[in-house]
Amino acid sequence: MELLEKIKDSFFMSVIEQRSSDLKPNRALTNLSTAKTFGIIYNSTESGNDIAATKIAEWLRNKGKEVSVIGYMNDKKISSKEDVEIFNVYDVNWYGVPKSDKTKSFCNQEFDVLLCGITEANRPLEYIAYMSKAKCRVGPYLPKKVEAFELMVQVDKSVHLKAMLEKMIVLLNQIKL
Repeated sequence: MELLEKIKDSFFMSVIEQRSSDLKPNRALTNLSTAKTFGIIYNSTESGNDIAATKIAEWLRNKGKEVSVIGYMNDKKISSKEDVEIFNVYDVNWYGVPKSDKTKSFCNQEFDVLLCGITEANRPLEYIAYMSKAKCRVGPYLPKKVEAFELMVQVDKSVHLKAMLEKMIVLLNQIKL
């Protein structure tokens, strides 16, 4: 099984390298007060993550921000959630690259900030982070994935999505431009 995962990782990183070489988004640091549009990606499979993501999205909307949210469900069932776009295993290829129109559309949105709530290795969400046209991508510190984010927060493996997203908001609030 470990060999199969290494093969999938190899194919996945090959696709990332190939597609990101053509991608030339305008990256720039931004802070909470100047950002107008936000994207949030997260793992919808984990219990409690839907509530955490929608609460942060609601908080940002109450601050006058425009927010789009997409979650990945590692399951074959299709489940829609209010104010959240969901994609699942049917929407990704065998090595984890999303292939649905909704994920392509999300990647093409030019957010001021993309909050990447990736609490553990997740190829479909990592792909969106890499391919996003967001100006500033904020995510967890992952030593092998530093090129995926402009800003990173250090989190323990046991941290929940809510705490991670709150750390990202605090970080964005501390940036002085």
